[in-house]
Amino acid sequence: MNTITEIDIYGGCINKLRPNSQYSLYINGDNKTITWYDTGQDQPTTDEISSVRSTVISELACKLLREQRNEKLLSTDFYFVNDFPHKTDDKKNEWIIYRQELRDLLENSSVSLDEYGDITGVVWPVKPT
Repeated sequence: MNTITEIDIYGGCINKLRPNSQYSLYINGDNKTITWYDTGQDQPTTDEISSVRSTVISELACKLLREQRNEKLLSTDFYFVNDFPHKTDDKKNEWIIYRQELRDLLENSSVSLDEYGDITGVVWPVKPT
C-alpha cells in the first residue's frame, strides 16, 4: 500500500462499524454503491460511516507510515551485521541514530493524508551517506 484510496477509507469505515460483514463496495467519484450480503448485521448508515471517517483515516495513515518506515529499516539492516565494515565509529553511530529516528516517527509525527491518499505531517530523518 503506497497510497490510501477512497475505497480503503470507506471500506475501513464499514469494517470498523460492522466487523466481519459481507458486502461489496463500488465507488465512482462521489457515488458509493454498497451491496450488502450480511444477514446478521444491518448495513451501516451514511451518518454512522461519517462518524468514524476521521478515525479510520488516521489509522490508515499510521499504517501507511509504519509500512514505509519498516521498508526503510529493512533496507538498512545489513549495516548491523556484526562484521559490517563501518569506516568509523562515528559513521556507525549515525546509522544507529537514523534507525532510532525511524522507530520514533509515529510518536514524533502528526500523520494525516493529503487529497491524493499520501501521508503528510512526517519529517523523514536524513539517511547517512
